[in-house]
Amino acid sequence: MARRAQTQRLDIWMNGIPVGYWERARDGERLSYFDTWIGDEQGRPLSLSMPFTPGNQPYRGDLVSAFFDNLLPDNDAIRRRLAQRHRTGSTNAFDLLVALGRDCVGAIQLLPVDEKPTDLYGISGAPLSESEIAQLLRNATAAAPTRPIPRWCGSALIDCRRAGENRIVAP
Repeated sequence: MARRAQTQRLDIWMNGIPVGYWERARDGERLSYFDTWIGDEQGRPLSLSMPFTPGNQPYRGDLVSAFFDNLLPDNDAIRRRLAQRHRTGSTNAFDLLVALGRDCVGAIQLLPVDEKPTDLYGISGAPLSESEIAQLLRNATAAAPTRPIPRWCGSALIDCRRAGENRIVAP
């Protein structure tokens, strides 16, 4: 069985600008702001509970865990369904947000280190038949999808990546 890397990291982006990073390591979780974000005219703390600090010291432990945990549904059944649907292996916030962090509640995105946000201001899609729409709606309430879910689809756009829900957007 493969062992998890000692440290896992997601970069935090806000409106296409790199903000900082969130790491999970054996000794716990930490969040650190990038110096460029602190100096940016748009720079602001992600939370009032995690203001910029002298020397840009990282935040650690429960404060960090709670911030990211609050980006996800509170309901354990929904978290289990998300974990199963996205094959995350657990319902903890880090594992779920690796899969769902591209489209978090609010203005932030959580992306792997080597990935940057794409097309922040555009939406694309393809028309769906009635049977394809029906299948997507069945998948929305199923424990696990009966077939792969596309990222964006439909003459009405359905964003299937949202944490715990599908969003239908008029074209």
